[in-house]
Amino acid sequence: MGIIHFWKINSPYRFHNLLHDTPLKFPFVDENTKGYFRLFLPYYKRVDAELARLTACDPCVTIDDDKGDQEL
Repeated sequence: MGIIHFWKINSPYRFHNLLHDTPLKFPFVDENTKGYFRLFLPYYKRVDAELARLTACDPCVTIDDDKGDQEL
């Protein structure tokens, strides 16, 4: 397609630059965020709380090579 022709990457990706890249602060969207993304803050908080609740204990489904596949 002519529209995405110029999006083609013609060289290898510079993975070595990622090693020296500074990490983003977490959470990326917080009370100090201004503009459009601040509107999503209640949803991010709700999802974070739900993920914390779901991962509070050890995982219930694990992969154990000795026992074979387990049903979900």
